[in-house]
Amino acid sequence: MKWVISLLLLLLFVTGCSQASKPSAPKNQTNIQQTKSTSKADHLVNLATRVKGVKKASAVVVNKVAVVGITVDDKLERSRVGTIKYSVAESLKEDPLGATAFVTADPGLVQRIREMNEDIRNGRPIAGITEELADITGRLIPQTPTDIRPKQQR
Repeated sequence: MKWVISLLLLLLFVTGCSQASKPSAPKNQTNIQQTKSTSKADHLVNLATRVKGVKKASAVVVNKVAVVGITVDDKLERSRVGTIKYSVAESLKEDPLGATAFVTADPGLVQRIREMNEDIRNGRPIAGITEELADITGRLIPQTPTDIRPKQQR
């Protein structure tokens, strides 16, 4: 599951970078696009928090893809969390903005989504996503003994 979300975040980043390589849009247009993205995210958060069992939610929207992180009671059994995630996905499915959303309840990923959302709202969309992707990648790639090079003889 973490690989799927990491892949999604990577795709979001690549999509964002490919748009960044186009001739730069006027600053006002960039602000309008950022405002649309955050209002779409707010809309998805509103839909997600209507689902019984969801305490809080956060979302990041890039183009037509969204990642929605939900916070649930940490004492719930895994199967109940899965049911709540499914219910959130059902509520998003009917909405044109949420049709391509990914839903996660993993606390670490939810926190990263929240941080990316804050960075986007603070005018740092590319930097915020890049920093979070670097952190996620650093956690996913294991360190193995064969990666360690022997010290050079002095």
